[in-house]
Amino acid sequence: SYYTYTLQGWYTAANGGGDRWSSSMSFTYTMPAANVILYAYTTRTAGFAWAIGKTVGSKTLTAAEWQALQSFVNTQRTTPYSFQYIPSVGDTLSAAMYNEMVAAIGKGTTVSKGQAISASLMNALVTDANSM
Repeated sequence: SYYTYTLQGWYTAANGGGDRWSSSMSFTYTMPAANVILYAYTTRTAGFAWAIGKTVGSKTLTAAEWQALQSFVNTQRTTPYSFQYIPSVGDTLSAAMYNEMVAAIGKGTTVSKGQAISASLMNALVTDANSM
């Protein structure tokens, strides 16, 4: 699994307790006369989990899994991506579908029509999705 960490703020206690000084990644503040230690408090949310050993082309990649990845990408984007290719049960992953996901993520390797989409390409795509 991959995780996303979100800064909740700078606190006087490591567990997010005490006084919160700011919720911004960077801020300017005049320190008081006494030393103050500030802790960045983050929360973790799960990313999109993927079976590393999944073999694309052996019908182990389901339409539901692909749709779940599309949904995950949309939750990471500021503006949801309008996916043209939404597979139905029994559909195989086409180059057009794969390339559309590369476009939605904004990085990755595109494939040509008819080119095999390997497990390593899919795993790299999921890693890219989780790093959005």
